[in-house]
Amino acid sequence: MRKVIAERIADIETQLKALENEHSTIRDLIESARVQVLDLAKTWQNAGPNEQRELQNSLFPEGLMWSHENDYFEPGNITLSQAVAELVDGLIKDGRP
Repeated sequence: MRKVIAERIADIETQLKALENEHSTIRDLIESARVQVLDLAKTWQNAGPNEQRELQNSLFPEGLMWSHENDYFEPGNITLSQAVAELVDGLIKDGRP
């Protein structure tokens, strides 16, 4: 009986340690994502082609379109560009680079 209880305790402790490791990993991933969002330019520079494509698609899901009026690329989704501008303005007001 004691052996069975000891085995169950060991199994529970192993599962608990695995959950703690997973929690730590998730926390690290969240912090990494937060840092990447705060410095998109650096994230872009440090990213490889696949990561840059993923970032571009997440920021500009409708792609970038050439504006003949402004002579540069701009997002097709103006609402998204406004949201990004508001995010940047908020970060600047908070004193973040």
